[in-house]
Amino acid sequence: VGNPFSSPPLTMTLYPIPTCSIAGPDPVCENSTGHVYTSTVLPVGETVTHNWSISGNGTIIGATNGASVTVNAGLTGSYTLTDNITRNGCTSSCVKTVTVNPGLPVSVTISTPTLTICSGVNITFTAVPVNGGPAPTYQWKVNGINSGTGNPFITSTLVNGDVVTCELTSNAACATGNPATSNSLTMTVVSAAAASVTITPSALLCAATPITF
Repeated sequence: VGNPFSSPPLTMTLYPIPTCSIAGPDPVCENSTGHVYTSTVLPVGETVTHNWSISGNGTIIGATNGASVTVNAGLTGSYTLTDNITRNGCTSSCVKTVTVNPGLPVSVTISTPTLTICSGVNITFTAVPVNGGPAPTYQWKVNGINSGTGNPFITSTLVNGDVVTCELTSNAACATGNPATSNSLTMTVVSAAAASVTITPSALLCAATPITF
């Protein structure tokens, strides 16, 4: 009876396989902290489960199940972030490899043509930076007091015993030891003295007799 029999229809819901992409800083500097990476999942609008992992020279700080993670970098090399995502039972993953650059030690050396000058005379100081970056800044100091900027530094106000130094602030990526202070130069400043001359005769003689002055 009732043969053949047709079953009731079933309506199927097809979910697209989700895709994701990771955005965040790259490259980063060695031993730097607080780098935030965010995973964007498409299509949008559905609840997504995240499961982050990392390999290489980096460490995830905090939870690994959110849309974003925070990473602290290790030594030079790289680290690779992976976000395994699940939505409506469909799974996928995305990967981002980040380069870790070495630190660049910052230093500066200053020089001047002479350490002995006359009072009130212009003297020029020149700074030679190491890892200063494309646009370093220079703060010159006399006895620890800010006295000028730029490179070179020219002044005519030094007095005897003044000590000149320079503080370099680098804008190089991955600069370490920044800002850096230069060597110190102690100046000898001689006070100006008026020139004079006195003449005397060798003897008092009669007219027409040679005399030496």
